[in-house]
Amino acid sequence: MLRGRLFFDSLPVMTSDEPGFQESFAAMFPAPRQCWVDTLVSAEADIRCLPYETLIVHGREDQVIPLANAYTLTEWLPRAQLHVYGHCGH
Repeated sequence: MLRGRLFFDSLPVMTSDEPGFQESFAAMFPAPRQCWVDTLVSAEADIRCLPYETLIVHGREDQVIPLANAYTLTEWLPRAQLHVYGHCGH
């Protein structure tokens, strides 16, 4: 499986000046948050058998998903192109 899982429960509280931001985030990822992320994980064999041309876009300064995951996907998908953007986070 692709590593670099998200651990929302251990991240600092996200802040925004916009009304309703915290409520919206909590509604998308209700506690316990990690169980929702685990449902999004795909097995390596399932990813490797995808026959499609794939564009993988990743921010070099991403603090949420490690850049190594993008390199791994590029290796697993023979028809993939990777574009890494500098000065770009998640």
